[in-house]
Amino acid sequence: MVGAGVFSLVLELVPADLATRITAEIPVPTIGIGAGNGTDAQVLVWSDLMGLTPNAPKLAKAYRNLREEIASGVDEWAKDVASGVFPGMEQSY
Repeated sequence: MVGAGVFSLVLELVPADLATRITAEIPVPTIGIGAGNGTDAQVLVWSDLMGLTPNAPKLAKAYRNLREEIASGVDEWAKDVASGVFPGMEQSY
C-alpha cells in the first residue's frame, strides 16, 4: 500500500467500528467523513460547520448558525435602505 504511494486514506460514510479497525491496522493516517471518531483526522465542510447548509447531512454538526445571522443582517440592511437610514453621511463621500 505505502509502496504504491498511498500516504493517507479517506474513509467516508464507513461504519465507525470498521473505520476504527482500519485506522488501527494500516500504516498511513485515515481521514474520516461521517466515519466516527476513531480515525486520525476529521473533515467537515465549512458551510455545514457554520450552519449555512439547510438540511445538512447526518455526518455534519453546525457549530454556529450563520444562516440565521446572514438572514437577520440582510433584513436589517433592507429595512435601513427602505427607511433612508442607510447609507448615511458616514457611508457617503
